[in-house]
Amino acid sequence: FSRALGEEVRVIGADRDQAAMFSSANIRTDRSQYRISGLATRSERGIPAGSGLAAYERQLDESLRLWSDIRRKIGSGHLKAGALVQHTDIRYENQMLRIDDRGRTLTVTADLEAVQTIGRWTLVAGSEYGRTTASHPSLASNATEHRAGFHAQGSSRFGRLYVYPSLRLDVYANPDQNDGLDGRSALSPGLSMNAE
Repeated sequence: FSRALGEEVRVIGADRDQAAMFSSANIRTDRSQYRISGLATRSERGIPAGSGLAAYERQLDESLRLWSDIRRKIGSGHLKAGALVQHTDIRYENQMLRIDDRGRTLTVTADLEAVQTIGRWTLVAGSEYGRTTASHPSLASNATEHRAGFHAQGSSRFGRLYVYPSLRLDVYANPDQNDGLDGRSALSPGLSMNAE
């Protein structure tokens, strides 16, 4: 619908073709649970120009994501480990400007988390790591980011008061021109309380 013309108009190049496939398998035992999943998507679309004008832009997006996790009971708590791999491919074409750019990313992550009850406290501690590489004509070659996170939190009840202390550290690092790492970090402490 064109608000300028006050009527429906045909827009050239507004087509879209999408497809996705998801699959997951899960196995349970008395003390463990294993899961592996996958998601593949593909989308090809035109980027329309104004009404009645020829379109010159198209974009093709493809991605593949695979991830798995294992959860095992340990004492009064559990241990969970997971991993993920994702690859994306984006192609942009503009016939008028003679642009045909392709960007690719590859992300790998892993995480580990333990939950345990000790006395009146339920404690959670975990860590995660991720690495992403990207290639595109507008990026420096081998654009890479490393990231890591560490967290700990607890919960307990004291009479009518519930207490939730927490602490998280996030670290981000990018390779610099001197073959070192240019990094940043953030520490996030927290304390929450609820009374009933």
